[in-house]
Formats: sequence, C-alpha cells, structure tokens
Amino acid sequence: MAADGSNPIQLTTEADNAVPTWSPDGKRLAFASKRTGHSEIWVMNADGSDQTQLTKTDVAIANDGPAWSQDGRKIAFYSNRSGHYAIWLMDPDGSQLTQFTTADGDRYLDSNAPAWSPDGSKIAYWSGVAHKSGNIWVMNVDGSNRKQLTDQPVGINADGPAWSPDGKKILFSSNRPGSQGIGNWIMDADGSDQRVFTTNTFVRARPSWQPSSATQPSVTNGSSSDDEGEGKYGLIALTFKDQAGKLQIFTIRPDGSQKKQLTFEGDNGRPEWSPDGTRIAFATIRDGKGSVGVMAADGSSQKLLTEGRHPSWSRDGKRIAFARVDGQIWVMNVDGSSIRQITRSNSFKYGPSWSPDGKQMVFILLKNPESKTDPQPQIGIMNSDGTNERILTANDRSNVCREPDGRESFLATAHDANAPAWSPVDNRIAMWSGIEKRYGQVWVINSDGMGSVQLTKECSRRNNDDPSWSQDGRKILFSTGRSGVHNELWVIDSDGRNEKRLSNIDAYPFPGRASWQPIH
Repeated sequence: MAADGSNPIQLTTEADNAVPTWSPDGKRLAFASKRTGHSEIWVMNADGSDQTQLTKTDVAIANDGPAWSQDGRKIAFYSNRSGHYAIWLMDPDGSQLTQFTTADGDRYLDSNAPAWSPDGSKIAYWSGVAHKSGNIWVMNVDGSNRKQLTDQPVGINADGPAWSPDGKKILFSSNRPGSQGIGNWIMDADGSDQRVFTTNTFVRARPSWQPSSATQPSVTNGSSSDDEGEGKYGLIALTFKDQAGKLQIFTIRPDGSQKKQLTFEGDNGRPEWSPDGTRIAFATIRDGKGSVGVMAADGSSQKLLTEGRHPSWSRDGKRIAFARVDGQIWVMNVDGSSIRQITRSNSFKYGPSWSPDGKQMVFILLKNPESKTDPQPQIGIMNSDGTNERILTANDRSNVCREPDGRESFLATAHDANAPAWSPVDNRIAMWSGIEKRYGQVWVINSDGMGSVQLTKECSRRNNDDPSWSQDGRKILFSTGRSGVHNELWVIDSDGRNEKRLSNIDAYPFPGRASWQPIH
C-alpha cells in the first residue's frame, strides 16, 4: 500500500505468509510462507509476481524471519535445520547456505530475529531458549566479535532488535521490569544506556525505524527533529528546584538536553507558552506576593502584570485569564491592561483554560473549599465572559488498571476531577480524575461532558497528573510518580497509545503543568 494507507494490493493468496522484507532496491520482497505445509523462505517481485521458494526442507524444519542485507547480496533468516534455531545466511537465489550462529550452552541454545546494521558489517539478533527467554547479541558478518548486549535473567526476554538509520542505536522489545507488560527499549549499539522507550505494547515484534532521508529536517527555536520519536515539537517549559531549593522555571528539549534556567528570583511555576511560541506566562511569589508575569522565550524582559496565579493564554494570544485568591477568574490584555473580573458566583474557582475559539473556558471548581483533606474538586465550564457557569464532570468515573498481561481491572471510583487543559485544536479537555490527595489518572472528556476516556491506566496507585497538550493536539504531557523514586515527565498520544517517559526529565515535587512550545 501507499504510505498513507491508500491503494492496498494483495500480493500472496496461498496459505499463511508473513514477515515481508524489502530488497534494498525496492524491486523484490523476501517473506516466510507455509504453503508447503511448514515455514519456508520465498521471494517475489514487488507486484507479487514470480513467487519463488528459496529454502527447501522437510516438514519438521521451520525457516522464518528473513532480513535482506543492505547491498542486496545476502538474506539472513533463522532455521532449526541443525537441530536448534540458528541464524543462517544465503544468496538471494537460495544458494550458498551458511550457518551464522551456533548453540552456546543451555541458556543460549537458539537464535533468531536477525537484523543487519545499516553499513552491512554486523547482524544483531536474539539468542536464548525458544519460547522462553533470551538476550540481544551482535556479531560481525564473518562470525567474529560475538558480543552480548543485554543481560536479562531467566524468564525475562529481550527480542526483536532494530537498528537506527545511523547505526548508533538499537530498539528492542522486552518484558523486563519497567515495561508494564512488553515494552520497546532503546540502547546504544554497544549495549550501553538501556532505557524504556514505550510501554504496554503487549507484542513481540520488531519495530521499523524510518530512514533518516525521509524524516523532517531540524526546526528552529530549539525544537526536536524527531529526537526520541517525538516529531516536530519545541522546547518544554516546566518547574524544577534550583540549588537553593527555590522553584524556578526552566526550558528543556524533549530529549533532555539544553536545560536552561529562566527565572532566578522568588518561587516560580505554572509556565505556559504563548500561542506563537515567543513568550511564556508564569506565576510567581516574590516578596510574599503572588503575581502573574510574562517573559520572552529566553527568560529576558520579565514583567509582572498583576496579582494572581494560574495564567492561561487565549488562543489568539491577545488575552490572559488567571485566578486570584478570592476564588474568581479574571481576564486581562497581555500587557496587563484592562483587568476585569468575569466570574462572581459563590463557588471557589481557579486554573482556567481557554477553548480554541476563545468563546469558552474550563476551570477547577472546589465544592468544599474550606476542607484541607476533601476539597471535592470538579471541572467547571462557562462562556468566556463568565456566563452560563456549570459543572462539566457531574458523574463519577471508574479508574481501571491495566495489568502486565493486558487485562484491565477496577482500581477505584474517581469522585474528583481537576487540572483541566483544553485541546488547542478541538473540543477535548484533558484532566486529572481520581481521589483528591491520594492518586488518579489522566482522562479526556468532550466539552459537552460526554465521551470521557481514561488515558493512563497505572496500577501502582501513584498519581498521574497535570496534563498539557502539544500544539497539534496529538500528544499530552503529564507528570507521574509511578516509579516510586522520582516524579517524572511522561508523554502519551491523545488517544491513550504510546505512553512513555520523556527522556530523563525528573522534576520536584511535580512538574506542575509543563508546557510545549508551539512551532510555526
């Protein structure tokens, strides 16, 4: 099919066929087929014509997992023709069969999942006991310099290696602790710096890395150029403690690099990028007074505008909504002029967030504001002039937990909701929902109160909080204490997929709401 999913064409029709791999020139495909009654390696033209069987073994033998070398001269595959599963090499016509790996004791009896390095000099592969556990290894194509890259105990598997286009990284799948089921992990090509990349994938499969020639070019303003698979997104503004223990605003790239401190006076937090990505609104406490300020993206030109907290930019970049200690929502122009109170009801409100069209706002509403243990927060919604105020989250939600085997079980009834963040592109609102002062999960809900979906399904009974959107509405940043050691910044697709820790960004006590810089 085409890269956008259009024009799908069926190439094979006989029996079971799987694991297709392109020849480097794009003219042929190698694949495994069971049309003879057991698995053999076949090749065909890219249009499905001229299907030819390469390996010819008896019914007790399996041949699978073909991988074409970068120069098109060899196909690696795995086979149990020698009595155990091993990596084999052959020419594209099926000749010159050579066994590549041999058994190495009881723990490394079998080998499979061969993957050529981009320069064609090495093959990464799995070695272990079939259907049980094993590790990722690498070897030169002449069989020399065999090296084990992962070292998992019996019962833990590391499988399906996939090289980055520059040959410096290897992705692999593993059920090691931290994967939350089976996750994808990433490491340097020498086996160092192993860390979780995605969690909850629940499959054993080789990921496919887009060739560097097809990726987007780097963008300006310190943005990521597909680093960590995050695409075209800018700097993240968030709160860390400085060396003196004060809360300060920093910016950092999604890959954890280029960390820069922007504020140095008092305690500062709740940063939010302007829609054009050139300025940051923030809350600060200086000389015992809480204020809303604005600064340039590099921290210069800091200006305190008015008494308040929890600033939120309107999507046209002309106004800032904020809360004051009186429990009401206020609005002003971005230069601090035309300050006006827009809510006057008795309910205690803070944390406003604008709709994309600027006509509505969501906010946090405390039903029991005098209580320090049970304030009963809910999400409120109103017109941006303060009229038609009402509660959006009127019903309880059931927080569920996803177990490592993929089953979901009931975790808790979510009576409370807070931390609303309106998507910059549609009617969805991200929020926290759970048990206030204890733990909860990240959800999305439509602005009409319908269609609520639980995104995080963490079983540790630790908090997942403070969601914020990427500019395109495709990803959500959030903070989590799930590690039990550090509070971390994670990212998840807005439909709940591809949840992962964002590099090595730890924050204390929580990042609060981190904010992703818009890139234009």
